[in-house]
Amino acid sequence: MTTPLTITAHDALILVDVQNDFCPGGALPVADGAAVVAPLNRLSSRFAMVAATRDWHPVDHRSFVTQGGPWPVHCVAGSPGAQYHADLDVSRVTVHVRKATRAAEESYDGFAGTPELAAELRARGIGRVFVGGLAPTTAYCTPCSPRGAPASTWSS
Repeated sequence: MTTPLTITAHDALILVDVQNDFCPGGALPVADGAAVVAPLNRLSSRFAMVAATRDWHPVDHRSFVTQGGPWPVHCVAGSPGAQYHADLDVSRVTVHVRKATRAAEESYDGFAGTPELAAELRARGIGRVFVGGLAPTTAYCTPCSPRGAPASTWSS
């Protein structure tokens, strides 16, 4: 028997990197990546606070193969690939976090190097975070944000 999870006013949802470049047709696509959009939209209506992260790289970002990194060029600031997926409902998002915005900065975690997310969660009395989104492999962005959350005093 499954016990339903109770979402309270002290819970937040963090949407991680639901961007065009991580969806089919993008520069670094997740297979069936767009399939997360509808469930995330349904979930977001249950939370008092919703935040969203996205890669927002300069053209010479260190993670790109062209700069000696492991990844193809993706999510370049202002490009169509860096935009949220068109069907993602961001109307409930109150905090938008841009990650890895400097050429030498790497950030897979929505908390690392972006103090505004932690500050906003604290200000709203958030005690627990839920995370859903996309990453090119299961070792990167989506699982890294909840790992960063406990270090910032939240359970995930």
